[in-house]
Amino acid sequence: WVKGPCEALLPADVSLADWLKLRMKEVEILDDGTLQRGEDWLLCDPQTLVAEVTESFYDSLPEDDFTDEELELRTAILDYMSSRTRGKTLTLGELAHQHAVGAARVRLMPECITLSAWLERRMGD
Repeated sequence: WVKGPCEALLPADVSLADWLKLRMKEVEILDDGTLQRGEDWLLCDPQTLVAEVTESFYDSLPEDDFTDEELELRTAILDYMSSRTRGKTLTLGELAHQHAVGAARVRLMPECITLSAWLERRMGD
Protein backbone atom coordinates (compact mmCIF):
# COMPACT_ATOMS: atom_id res chain seq x y z
CA TRP A 1 0.00 0.00 0.00
CA VAL A 2 3.03 2.28 0.41
CA LYS A 3 4.97 1.28 -2.66
CA GLY A 4 2.67 2.78 -5.33
CA PRO A 5 2.28 6.26 -3.82
CA CYS A 6 5.98 6.42 -2.88
CA GLU A 7 7.12 5.48 -6.37
CA ALA A 8 4.92 8.24 -7.77
CA LEU A 9 6.83 10.76 -5.63
CA LEU A 10 10.36 9.41 -6.14
CA PRO A 11 12.50 10.07 -9.23
CA ALA A 12 12.28 7.21 -11.74
CA ASP A 13 15.86 6.12 -11.11
CA VAL A 14 15.47 5.91 -7.31
CA SER A 15 13.88 2.82 -5.79
CA LEU A 16 11.93 2.92 -2.56
CA ALA A 17 14.49 0.56 -1.01
CA ASP A 18 17.36 2.87 -2.00
CA TRP A 19 15.55 5.90 -0.62
CA LEU A 20 14.85 4.11 2.66
CA LYS A 21 18.50 3.07 3.00
CA LEU A 22 19.70 6.60 2.36
CA ARG A 23 17.11 8.67 4.21
CA MET A 24 15.85 6.45 7.03
CA LYS A 25 18.93 4.97 8.60
CA GLU A 26 16.93 3.82 11.64
CA VAL A 27 15.01 1.39 9.39
CA GLU A 28 16.72 -1.79 8.29
CA ILE A 29 15.67 -3.69 5.17
CA LEU A 30 15.96 -7.43 5.80
CA ASP A 31 16.89 -9.99 3.13
CA ASP A 32 13.24 -10.95 2.66
CA GLY A 33 12.33 -7.29 1.96
CA THR A 34 10.59 -6.61 5.26
CA LEU A 35 11.40 -3.52 7.28
CA GLN A 36 12.65 -3.56 10.84
CA ARG A 37 13.49 -0.80 13.25
CA GLY A 38 17.21 -0.64 13.82
CA GLU A 39 18.87 -0.67 17.22
CA ASP A 40 19.13 3.14 17.27
CA TRP A 41 15.39 3.65 16.74
CA LEU A 42 14.80 5.01 20.22
CA LEU A 43 17.74 5.61 22.51
CA CYS A 44 15.71 6.57 25.59
CA ASP A 45 12.42 5.58 27.12
CA PRO A 46 9.31 7.27 25.69
CA GLN A 47 8.53 9.29 28.85
CA THR A 48 12.00 10.83 28.83
CA LEU A 49 11.68 11.61 25.13
CA VAL A 50 8.29 13.31 25.64
CA ALA A 51 9.67 15.35 28.54
CA GLU A 52 12.68 16.45 26.49
CA VAL A 53 10.55 17.38 23.46
CA THR A 54 8.10 19.27 25.68
CA GLU A 55 10.78 21.29 27.47
CA SER A 56 12.62 21.98 24.22
CA PHE A 57 9.39 23.29 22.67
CA TYR A 58 8.57 25.62 25.56
CA ASP A 59 12.20 26.77 25.81
CA SER A 60 12.04 27.82 22.15
CA LEU A 61 9.14 30.22 22.81
CA PRO A 62 9.58 33.84 23.87
CA GLU A 63 8.80 34.50 27.53
CA ASP A 64 6.83 37.72 27.12
CA ASP A 65 5.34 37.42 23.65
CA PHE A 66 3.66 34.96 21.29
CA THR A 67 5.18 33.51 18.13
CA ASP A 68 3.25 33.96 14.87
CA GLU A 69 2.09 30.35 15.12
CA GLU A 70 0.89 30.90 18.68
CA LEU A 71 -1.00 34.01 17.62
CA GLU A 72 -2.67 31.95 14.89
CA LEU A 73 -3.79 29.33 17.42
CA ARG A 74 -4.87 31.97 19.93
CA THR A 75 -6.91 33.75 17.26
CA ALA A 76 -8.56 30.50 16.13
CA ILE A 77 -9.53 29.73 19.74
CA LEU A 78 -10.88 33.20 20.47
CA ASP A 79 -12.74 33.38 17.14
CA TYR A 80 -14.46 30.07 17.83
CA MET A 81 -15.32 31.10 21.38
CA SER A 82 -16.82 34.39 20.22
CA SER A 83 -18.92 32.66 17.54
CA ARG A 84 -20.72 30.48 20.07
CA THR A 85 -23.99 31.24 21.81
CA ARG A 86 -23.37 33.08 25.07
CA GLY A 87 -23.77 30.94 28.15
CA LYS A 88 -23.40 27.65 26.27
CA THR A 89 -20.72 25.44 27.85
CA LEU A 90 -17.61 24.86 25.77
CA THR A 91 -15.52 21.77 26.37
CA LEU A 92 -11.84 21.48 25.59
CA GLY A 93 -12.61 18.45 23.42
CA GLU A 94 -15.08 20.46 21.33
CA LEU A 95 -12.55 23.27 20.97
CA ALA A 96 -9.76 20.90 19.98
CA HIS A 97 -11.92 19.36 17.24
CA GLN A 98 -12.57 22.65 15.49
CA HIS A 99 -10.77 22.68 12.13
CA ALA A 100 -9.05 26.06 12.49
CA VAL A 101 -7.92 25.26 16.03
CA GLY A 102 -6.64 21.81 15.10
CA ALA A 103 -4.82 23.06 12.02
CA ALA A 104 -3.14 25.86 13.96
CA ARG A 105 -2.21 23.46 16.75
CA VAL A 106 -0.54 21.04 14.33
CA ARG A 107 1.52 23.87 12.82
CA LEU A 108 2.62 25.08 16.25
CA MET A 109 3.46 22.23 18.57
CA PRO A 110 4.64 18.64 18.73
CA GLU A 111 1.90 16.03 19.01
CA CYS A 112 2.92 15.10 22.56
CA ILE A 113 1.89 18.53 23.88
CA THR A 114 -1.80 18.84 24.61
CA LEU A 115 -3.90 21.87 23.83
CA SER A 116 -4.83 22.16 27.51
CA ALA A 117 -1.15 22.17 28.54
CA TRP A 118 -0.36 24.93 26.04
CA LEU A 119 -3.39 26.96 27.13
CA GLU A 120 -2.40 26.74 30.80
CA ARG A 121 1.25 27.47 30.23
CA ARG A 122 1.04 30.12 27.53
CA MET A 123 -2.35 31.82 27.82
CA GLY A 124 -2.86 31.48 31.56
CA ASP A 125 -6.11 32.62 33.09
